Amino acid sequence: MDWLVLEAWTWTIMEIFDIVEHMHDKQIKIDHDRLYQIAETQSGHFTAKQALEVGMSRSTLSYHSRPGGRYWRRGPGVYRFRQYPSGQYEHVLEAWLEMHTPDAVVSHVTALEMYDICDVISDKIHITLPRSQRWRTAPNYVKLHFVKDPPLSREEQSELESMPVTGIERTLLDYVDAGGYPDQFEMGILQALTHGMTTRSMLNEAADGRSRHVRMWLRIVLSRAKVGA
Repeated sequence: MDWLVLEAWTWTIMEIFDIVEHMHDKQIKIDHDRLYQIAETQSGHFTAKQALEVGMSRSTLSYHSRPGGRYWRRGPGVYRFRQYPSGQYEHVLEAWLEMHTPDAVVSHVTALEMYDICDVISDKIHITLPRSQRWRTAPNYVKLHFVKDPPLSREEQSELESMPVTGIERTLLDYVDAGGYPDQFEMGILQALTHGMTTRSMLNEAADGRSRHVRMWLRIVLSRAKVGA
């Protein structure tokens, strides 16, 4: 009997908290619709900064992120609507959001895996940032790369799974430049050419200014390829 009373009191207290929190949300005019619109563009995810920008306090965010709450805390400052369906590359999206900068771009073998044009599997999540952000640290499941300022141009980026990734040409060249397997590099180029994702001239143009190693492998692969203009 005591357990039944305790359980009843527990549920009563939780209901009271829900009512008080609902009144608090209304009082400070949290724009829940706007937050959901933001999350929809990020596969159901949002950052603490984005929540604060729509009028939510940190205490309210913490309350809704409790076990069984409206939001699910997925990493430092990163949340997901609990009822939003998960995606295949959700872990990549969450690592990208944890960078908390629009200059972060998913790259190298992670981007190549997402393009699904060869058989690579990324053991870490590769993200490229401007060299001015070399002070950043990352968890052991993230590998950071840095490029000269300014950050990667929009022409060097694509969008996959609600996040920016390096364009197909840069992705392939970065992969082989970082010591990727030549057979996977060749498979990726052949698939990209076959499916019209790039052209020989676009690959050659992207290789201008790259290392001799990169240009050599690209020349070998293109000389053997029987597809693509």
